[in-house]
Amino acid sequence: MSTPRTIIAVSTGVRREAEAAGVITPGDLVSLDTTGKAVRHATASAKATPQFAIENEIFGNGVYNDGVLQSYAVGDRVLTEVMHPGNEVYGTLAASAAAIVINDPLESAGDGTLRKASAETAAGVIARAAEAVDNSGGGSKVHIRVAIT
Repeated sequence: MSTPRTIIAVSTGVRREAEAAGVITPGDLVSLDTTGKAVRHATASAKATPQFAIENEIFGNGVYNDGVLQSYAVGDRVLTEVMHPGNEVYGTLAASAAAIVINDPLESAGDGTLRKASAETAAGVIARAAEAVDNSGGGSKVHIRVAIT
């Protein structure tokens, strides 16, 4: 399990910015709602654009002293990156998520986090695990390094 100091691990995507419609943690999979505001991706197993919230480096709202990435609040300007195949980011896994091993296919869990895809050919697969993480006994979400497919 990783404690990233930045969300983007390998290469960069296309930077976007939008107002937050809810609390968003850097590393969350995001989408835009019907008003153009950023929200956590809300449809489990659905095909999703690999758009991830990144730390707010512009205003110095990146990493706290304890290594926890600062979340965006409602109304904040959220920085995101739409990633491309081969890019690597630190996405989030939910508390008590199933154990992940390297190369597992990952899809949206419907709450901004990623989860192990139900099938290798699932339509919603957006990334593969680049590290093993077992958060099955965890009480909070954690980051996992993933490679965009």
